[in-house]
Amino acid sequence: MFYDSIVSVRKGDFYDSNGASLKGYIEKTYYELLEALGEPTYTDDSVSEKVSTEWVLVAEDDEDNRYVATIYDWKSGMEARDNPTTKYRWHIGGHNYRASEVVDYAIENGVDND
Repeated sequence: MFYDSIVSVRKGDFYDSNGASLKGYIEKTYYELLEALGEPTYTDDSVSEKVSTEWVLVAEDDEDNRYVATIYDWKSGMEARDNPTTKYRWHIGGHNYRASEVVDYAIENGVDND
């Protein structure tokens, strides 16, 4: 199973997520993600933006392959941050469908500090 081959997950930056697309969803509160992943990689307080909150994660497996996953709100204004204890349906993005497993791993195990 891919999940078991992940050796590290770190926070990435905006450039790591270039070309990522929707791969799934996860229901968590903003506070649950904040506790597991730390501060978001990107925030924007403009209600006109399509994404106002996003975490970018970069995982490596035991064969040194790299996988990118993003967790983001989509066209919701700042609903998730404005209601941080309410469950929200976050979007999971990535370059392949392993992104969901990267997110699960990061939430369960945390992220490495650079």
